[in-house]
Amino acid sequence: MGKLQIIHTDGEDLVVITRSDYEALLARAGDEASEDAMTARIVEATDAKIARGEDVALPTAVWAAIESGEHPIRAIRKYRGLTQIGREGLPSSRM
Repeated sequence: MGKLQIIHTDGEDLVVITRSDYEALLARAGDEASEDAMTARIVEATDAKIARGEDVALPTAVWAAIESGEHPIRAIRKYRGLTQIGREGLPSSRM
């Protein structure tokens, strides 16, 4: 998580965070559009590293899941604690 800023006002404290941190919070709360945007940023950043010739390391648990047949995006989302929205608008982990 990036650096946050707390602004004290007369009525309440406001917390300012980066857009990427905000979208990550929404994704973890089950917002599908934010989850997709965060996944797209991860893919773009990874593609850029590969294009520059940099190594891209994934945790052992992610590699194991991919090698056992799980889709790479699902394996990464599962590792990061993210889920897609369930049928009734609830995160599938709560269904």
